[in-house]
Amino acid sequence: MTLLAPAAAVVSIGLAVYAAGRVGGAQSTSARPLERWIWGFAVWTLMLFFLASLGAFREPILQAMVISGAVFGAVEIVRRRWARPLPISVATTFLVALSALPLVFVFAVTVNPTISWDAAVYHLTLPDLYLREGGFQEVPFLVYALWPQAVDLLFGVAMAVGGYVAAKTLHFGFGILVVATLWRTAAPQRETPLDPSRASGVVAGLVASALFLLNDVVLFELRSAYVDLAMAFFALAAFLFLERWLDDNDDRSLLAAGLACGLLASSKITGVSISACLLLLVVPRLARRFRENPRKARRSVVALGLPMVILWIPWLLRTWLATGNPVYPLLWEEFGGPDWSSQLTAQLVDWQRSIGMGRTPFDFLQLPWRVFTAGDTGYENFDGRLTPLWLAFLPLALWRAAFSARARRALLAVFLLFIAWAMGSQQMRFLIPALPILALAVADGVVGLLSIPSIRRRLRARSSAGILFAATGLAWLAGFAGTQPHLIQAGKTHLDLYFDHRFQRPTEPPSPPVFQAVKSLPADSIVVLLNSNHLFHCRPTKCWANSFFEAPQIDEWLASADSSEEVAARLNARGVTHIAWTGAPRIRHAPPILGLLRRTDLAEPVFAQGSDRLWRLKHPEQGEHSEVSR
Repeated sequence: MTLLAPAAAVVSIGLAVYAAGRVGGAQSTSARPLERWIWGFAVWTLMLFFLASLGAFREPILQAMVISGAVFGAVEIVRRRWARPLPISVATTFLVALSALPLVFVFAVTVNPTISWDAAVYHLTLPDLYLREGGFQEVPFLVYALWPQAVDLLFGVAMAVGGYVAAKTLHFGFGILVVATLWRTAAPQRETPLDPSRASGVVAGLVASALFLLNDVVLFELRSAYVDLAMAFFALAAFLFLERWLDDNDDRSLLAAGLACGLLASSKITGVSISACLLLLVVPRLARRFRENPRKARRSVVALGLPMVILWIPWLLRTWLATGNPVYPLLWEEFGGPDWSSQLTAQLVDWQRSIGMGRTPFDFLQLPWRVFTAGDTGYENFDGRLTPLWLAFLPLALWRAAFSARARRALLAVFLLFIAWAMGSQQMRFLIPALPILALAVADGVVGLLSIPSIRRRLRARSSAGILFAATGLAWLAGFAGTQPHLIQAGKTHLDLYFDHRFQRPTEPPSPPVFQAVKSLPADSIVVLLNSNHLFHCRPTKCWANSFFEAPQIDEWLASADSSEEVAARLNARGVTHIAWTGAPRIRHAPPILGLLRRTDLAEPVFAQGSDRLWRLKHPEQGEHSEVSR
């Protein structure tokens, strides 16, 4: 695989999504391109859901869809480009090039064969399984398989076209969409495209993009197959559509906002709370409209709510049909569901609430400061970092809020999103969807600052504008180089390897040795992973694992057994043939489970290397009792 192959696959998918956006009849005016992207993603996610439901989620079908869509999209873009060439100034070209330069190093790291934790658990595992089996499959003990997966299905398309590295690159592409949207919408304009020659718009776009990209948590996600950058794009789009409706009362904007919120809810379980926070922005206007014109208000509510229902409800129905609980495993006490319990619910809640730096009133008061200054690796530090540069620019956004509706709305949206995040799992990456909206507020502050009459008069001189452009661009490069030297070095190393023709790129991600043994097992094998949940490394062998080590379903199921014989009997009853172990212990397994692994009459060791072990389960009558050291 060459350096540009994953990018080519993602560009093809982007063209196909853009072509599908014609369903909404979007035109290429101000916010219309964004509207078209949202329509395109909505159409594709619905199509993929039904293909997976009907057993037609297969490589040939997906490849044909992408190729045909990409051809239509490319032809249309070429025709529009010749009909209405876009005005691109030298200053804009210069700053866009400066913005893109650091991303070259990030891209080089993105297309390497390693995969991140959650991608190995489910973001890539599930679409790979669906591609092999033709659609949705039951995965015991993996609750993620029953949660909304709209973006994961798009990863499946990328895997069908260009392999799992293309899926990682697709998430990188969502980050590029966020940056492009910030560039285009940094200066508030409605029906005419942003004039790239305006100093305020160009500088505001670069400042907003830089503030978004300079966060370590964002740079990590750019090179990983997660879904939070896609969530950031959908949240930014929803905010912009809601803002447009508040300004022009056109229900078409509400329809687009409903699609964006539906994409949020159908991509991740936290998307529901993100959508609810954003929709609160328009509740006062809708309430007033109900008092003044109930009929028109009902039409607005339908325009906003119907697309959300269409995109989200299929996922709830699928989960309900599979478990009897539409939000499994949430609300287990009311709806029930397999392989879960009240104890697991309590453990899951306790784990989520333990993330962060405390939940006392004093901790919440300190939380805004800590988020920007104390983030680091590890759940006790939010497991991610934001750039402290936000603190330098936030006063500008607060000042602008006194004069600008956009700044007020953006800050209110961020405040609501922050409250929802603080009350839930305080993982830094869950805050990513709020960052582009906060960047918009800062960008609006930059526009306001540069619109001060004395400053504006100076910027009319070409030399002054040029100095401002150059200073802004160089500040961005210096900020990236100063805060991300290791990422630049890693990107340079990968670029050197890619251009070295003697270097043979691996086709599989690196994995512990036990997974090579697992892959060689017979096709009808079922393996339980006791100390890992990286199911992606097992493929194509069927493996089961705990979704969360903090709320281990498999361990709870087996820990209630009175003896190792009963543990073996329970495993045999569900068809389990092998048990695998890799790495240092992550949780404290119950004595009956560990006892099983020491008895050769119940579990025969078939592989051992370092801390990796693989056992084949036997019925008790197949051998005599003996002890082996694990």
